[in-house]
Amino acid sequence: MPGCDCDFGAGLSAPVVVFGGRSRTHDEIDARAARAATGVRAFGVGHGDCVVLLLRNGLLFFEASKAVMLAGAYPVPVNINKPEDVPYIIENCRAQLVIAEGDFTAFVPAGLRIVLAEDWDDWIAGLVPILAPAAVPRAAIIYTSGTTGRPKGIKRAPVKGEHGSARALQVYGLDMAPPLRVLINGPLFHSVPNAYSRLALRVGADIVLEEKFEPEALLAQIARHRVTHMHITPAMLVRLLGLRADIRAAYDLSSLRYVVHGAAPCAPSVKTAMISWWGPILHEYYGSTETGLLTWTDSQTALRKPGSVGRALAGITLKVFDDQGVEVGPGGLGKIYAGSESLHEFTYIDAAAKRAEIGRGQLVTAGDFGWLDGEGFLYLAGRAKDAMAVAGARVFPIEIESAILAVPGVKDCAVFGVKAANGDEAVMACVSLFSDAQVTGEEIMRFLSARLPARKIPARIEILAELPREDSGKIFKNLLRDRYVVGGR
Repeated sequence: MPGCDCDFGAGLSAPVVVFGGRSRTHDEIDARAARAATGVRAFGVGHGDCVVLLLRNGLLFFEASKAVMLAGAYPVPVNINKPEDVPYIIENCRAQLVIAEGDFTAFVPAGLRIVLAEDWDDWIAGLVPILAPAAVPRAAIIYTSGTTGRPKGIKRAPVKGEHGSARALQVYGLDMAPPLRVLINGPLFHSVPNAYSRLALRVGADIVLEEKFEPEALLAQIARHRVTHMHITPAMLVRLLGLRADIRAAYDLSSLRYVVHGAAPCAPSVKTAMISWWGPILHEYYGSTETGLLTWTDSQTALRKPGSVGRALAGITLKVFDDQGVEVGPGGLGKIYAGSESLHEFTYIDAAAKRAEIGRGQLVTAGDFGWLDGEGFLYLAGRAKDAMAVAGARVFPIEIESAILAVPGVKDCAVFGVKAANGDEAVMACVSLFSDAQVTGEEIMRFLSARLPARKIPARIEILAELPREDSGKIFKNLLRDRYVVGGR
């Protein structure tokens, strides 16, 4: 029944979304969204317009997104952890309406129409289902994280049948036979949790939605709801591995059939430890908000090809170009470009020049460097903006970060270049430890010295309580980089 404090074990046969002790069937969500779509249209929102969503994870997020799509408009979910970007995004996408929880309305420019989350139930109660829903709903406009400037809104034309949907179903394991019981632990305003949840709804999976990730609470949710599928980030995997052995053993995770991770590089030591714990159900993908999903690999291949993010999915072309724009062969380091039948269809809102910068014919790049081996497996070296010029050579953080994460007791780390007192660039590492760890910076340095070339050994290691990570798993290295100078104060 709608809004009940119930579980999947309460005899519900229709697909259900569960959040915070409440549940709603997919049909109920669709019916409520159809009524809300009438209200959205009544505000004058037309086909191709934008409606900004300032919402936390919850049942309303699904209903509001679906309502906007049925109205023929673009839902624009905004990162509520960066409210300072809200006025810019609203102006940039020319939003006609905002659906928001009350505490976020202070960031909405005066004069813009707002539907309050707190009034949602009363608002839709007096509405009838939309009479002419959009034949081809538009997907959400997702804004980039803005770590190198203003966030960019990625807008795609509506496409019948969704290009790449078969690839997405494969990567997320949602093409498997029932039962499908999906746990979503990431914020729905980010691209992958948003896309993952839409697919889960489309295939009729039961969905367990979490407000935020907490390691032991995640295990409890899996055990309680007999979760079969899940998306997770490497940062979450590290925190799960940091749980005590008795806590790990206290929960029955045998229902898990398929776990996929991405959004950030995963250290081989972390991957191996998770496969040892959960079994060969761990899968990895590589892609970006701009390109969508590009590669995929399973547990068996990951153990055979440590560090690889897999091979190109069907219909995807991957190429690597050096600094002179020449395509390089197997083993050659360069910038990764990708192409498929759908990659050319996106634009950046009001940023055509930025869109042109990342293109090479029908190929686009997310700014990552890496290489392809002789079997076509892709390895990531790092992002162009993160590369360090150390002793005349280009050094990327990923290899160093993977080595640091292999140190017992290390929970998280960020490696980046900083100015040295002599004017050169030096490698800097910020590290956080699990609560019971006693490892020192000097011990980490000795560990690395046996595994990395001298130029890749950090000149300085700083132990911090926590590192500034956003919910997608990315570390805000810019918040760390300006704090330090190696060889000075």
